[in-house]
Order: sequence, then C-alpha cells, then structure tokens
Amino acid sequence: MKTVCAFLFFIILIACNSDPNAHIKSGHIKENLYQNDQFGWKFEIPEGWRIMINLEQDYWKNKGNKIADNAFGDKSIDTWINFFSIEKGVSLNQLSANSTKYDPNIHGNSYENSRKTRFYGMKELLERKPNVQVDSKEEKYVIDGLIFDSYFMKLYKNDELKGYQLILEKKFQNNDILMIGLSATDEITLNELKGGLNRSKFTRKN
Repeated sequence: MKTVCAFLFFIILIACNSDPNAHIKSGHIKENLYQNDQFGWKFEIPEGWRIMINLEQDYWKNKGNKIADNAFGDKSIDTWINFFSIEKGVSLNQLSANSTKYDPNIHGNSYENSRKTRFYGMKELLERKPNVQVDSKEEKYVIDGLIFDSYFMKLYKNDELKGYQLILEKKFQNNDILMIGLSATDEITLNELKGGLNRSKFTRKN
C-alpha cells in the first residue's frame, strides 16, 4: 500500500511541476484551453481537472490492451494514439482523446463493422468481470454540428450502480478517426464532462 501511495504522490508531483504541453502528443494547451489543429477541436478543461502525464496515459493504454488480449486470446495491432487525457482526483474520472487512421488492411473492410466491434467489445470485456452488469445504448451525439457515433454504458456490480462510460467516435473523409472516451463514478462528474464536451468547438466538419 505504501508503494502505491508513493507512486501516486510521484505522479501528482510531476504533473504539478511540469509544462502540460509536454504530456500531450497532439495539439497545445494555453491556460485552460486545449486546441488540436488536426481535428480543429477546442476544449476548455474543467476547473479542478489535471492533465495526465505520459506515464499515466501509457499505463492505462497498456493495461487496456493487455486485458483485451487476455480476454479474446489474440494480440491485436494497436494503431491508436492517446494524445490528450485529463483526470479528476485519483479515481476513474477521466476524459481521453485518441486518434488513428482507418486502414481496411488492419481494421477490416467495413468501418462500421470495426466500430461496432470496438463498442460491443468494450461491453463484453466489462461483463466478463464477476457480478458486473452493463446497460448500454447506441445513438448519435452532436457537438458543434459535428455528428459522432456514441455508445453509453451504465456499470453495475451486484445490482449497485458503480459508474458510467461514454464513447464518442467520428471518422472523417480522409479516414482520420477521433475517439473521445469519458468515464465517471457519479452522474455529477459525468454531466460536468459532457457539459465541457458540449461546449467544444470544431472547425473541421468533414
């Protein structure tokens, strides 16, 4: 336990004493505004949230890949770049932005099939945990006129609500894919993140 606490303290210490732009792989941050030129995205970072450092981002990404590989018995080709992540506290309250380029040779001949595989694969992974139940729905989600496919999940354990996940994905005409993932332990935090997203601006529309 002491080792874990020391590691978390080290993570927070680095985050508080470094340039946040050193921990994003695309775009830039000025004060509390994140801007990404590739997707023409402007996002105002909510008060009280911090930029996750590269070490943390790589940890969560590698952990997710390992869980998926173990669950499905096949090591997938990871083409995703996690370029921007924020977190509140030391719990699973996070927003993460990821990108890749759709490639039929890697992702399959149908983008729609690959997207649905990602969405429903996440649900399947969660439901493999003991006593975990997932309520989900798929719908369109609009931010500043840009239409995303979205997948919303409520997570239960032993019939008790434990958290929420919202995945947004958009494929642009040049096959760039933007995926934004939200996870929150309570509805207030979820709405705080969704509110920030809903106020986002996108100059790129296709």
